[in-house]
Amino acid sequence: MGFISNKKRLYRVLTAVLVFLSISFSVCGQALRGTTGLLHAPTADMQRDKTFMLGGNVLDITPLHYYDFDVRYTFNYYLNITVFPWLEVGYTCTLNYANKGSTYFPEQSWGKYTNQDRSFNFRLRVWKEGWWKTWTPQIVIGVDDPGTHDSYGGGGISSRDQNGGNCFFTRYYIAATKHIGVDNLGMLGVHLAWVLDRPATWEHHNRPAIGVNFRLGLPVQESWAVKMINGLNLNKDYLYIDKTEYVYRMVHGASNYCFLSRPRRFGKSLLTSTLHSYFTGKKDLFRGLAIEKLETEWTEYPVLHFDMSLAKHVDKDTLESMLDVQLFEHEKIYGKPERAVTLNDRMKTLIMRAYEQTGRQVVVLIDEYDAPLLDVMHEETRTSPFSVT
Repeated sequence: MGFISNKKRLYRVLTAVLVFLSISFSVCGQALRGTTGLLHAPTADMQRDKTFMLGGNVLDITPLHYYDFDVRYTFNYYLNITVFPWLEVGYTCTLNYANKGSTYFPEQSWGKYTNQDRSFNFRLRVWKEGWWKTWTPQIVIGVDDPGTHDSYGGGGISSRDQNGGNCFFTRYYIAATKHIGVDNLGMLGVHLAWVLDRPATWEHHNRPAIGVNFRLGLPVQESWAVKMINGLNLNKDYLYIDKTEYVYRMVHGASNYCFLSRPRRFGKSLLTSTLHSYFTGKKDLFRGLAIEKLETEWTEYPVLHFDMSLAKHVDKDTLESMLDVQLFEHEKIYGKPERAVTLNDRMKTLIMRAYEQTGRQVVVLIDEYDAPLLDVMHEETRTSPFSVT
């Protein structure tokens, strides 16, 4: 009897988990917008006509932070109606939370929800999937938060530039979606969009967004488990965020030192290669990005770029050999005097010769600088030789 009771309990738990997954993964509204699409990237998918969506999102991180307002958006709710198969309209309300110590909201409102940011959105299908050829994708154009109240107390709708209104979520986009059926498994959706972010009070972006989703469609069976997971929608999307403005700020800021601490896979190596391209004056690589407008000189500096990512699980001799190879590549450009023998002497001389030959400051980039120490940092006998190197 105990075995049967435990088995029934297990079935109940599995059922609850599957119900949760089927609900949480089948939501079509975007996290910040309340429109049909992936969590962040717009798509060309459309709901059936007369579809009504009501939902909301708890924003457990700060998706938008305006430092001059001290405003933190915490959650929102939305209403969305697909009037026709080719037209979708929606309304989203995002609640503002006044941080303690805010310089924008009065003290009596600190720690409370004090404001609401309202926005409308529209999506129009201009091309249906498979209209001309079976391989042609569906195409949708959309706009979010195109207007604002002509006064903060309400009133008529005006453009975002006429009254300096919020329009925090203003964006325009065109999206294409193609579905590919997988026999006896489900439907794969591939999505590509170009997004123009045009908020009134902060930087503008022109950037791509891509994503995929897979909706399960297993053959109909009597199994309750199959019935529960059929229709489960798994998705992954990617929205490019232009952070080159921060590269410019870091280089031209008043601070002499800048310490960036990030976990693994957070783009430290990508930032290093971005700095390399920036300091070598490769303006073409930054076309259309924020730094293109901020930087006016695009001076080419001598860059010494060292990659230590391969120096893992190595001994002292192997590490020195790797450093020798990388120094040699730079010495082929700036030369190596005969008196410089040790690695430290060669590095010092290399920097001096690069400065003498170009007349410009030398940029030294070291990627994965701590890689040789990661595996031996807790072993004193093995750490000492590396610290000397």
